[in-house]
Amino acid sequence: MSDSFQSGTAKSKAPEPNPNRLDRTAYSNPELQRPVAEQTSSKQTIIKISKPEGKFFRIHPSPECRLPSVTLLLGAGGKAKLLTSGVSAEVRKQLRAMKRLKDVDLYLAVNEEGSYFVTYFSASQLEISESWVESGRIVAETAMTRWVATSADMAEGGYRIISCNDFPKLAASKPKWELPGEEDAVAMFETCISQNSVHSDSSPAIQNKLAQRQ
Repeated sequence: MSDSFQSGTAKSKAPEPNPNRLDRTAYSNPELQRPVAEQTSSKQTIIKISKPEGKFFRIHPSPECRLPSVTLLLGAGGKAKLLTSGVSAEVRKQLRAMKRLKDVDLYLAVNEEGSYFVTYFSASQLEISESWVESGRIVAETAMTRWVATSADMAEGGYRIISCNDFPKLAASKPKWELPGEEDAVAMFETCISQNSVHSDSSPAIQNKLAQRQ
């Protein structure tokens, strides 16, 4: 009888490394191990004034990345332009009658996908809007410290804040402006404002809106 049977079951020998086997580690992408909000991306050249569109987002805490009590010209598809003092009171009155203007506070934000945008919440002085104004400010303050999403509660007259506790990877991730190599947040905010401003009554954005009532 052989020695292997005399001493019991023979011990299995570890397989020799096969140099022809695929090295799967060579194909792993370290970026995919990070939260999407922290993954590197190409430079963002267009920053829009828009709502979060149902995504989780953060708001920059610096006062230099916000602009309170301004007026937006609302367009189709959620597009918005900022009115400057060059737009006359008469034209503003006509646009308000058409429900094309909205008084808001602006904030620099970034969503869960790592895209920057400038978001807004109501700053209307109308009594019926008071609850929305206060609710918007609560959302903004909350989003300065953690990722949130929102939904409008028309019955309560305010926003519901949706926590990201069910998404621990996102909850632990940093907004892009805290990552090394990112652009200056204040410069991005000011560029967005400049690119989306309307300076006179003759602006095509205004004239197109006024023509719609005729």
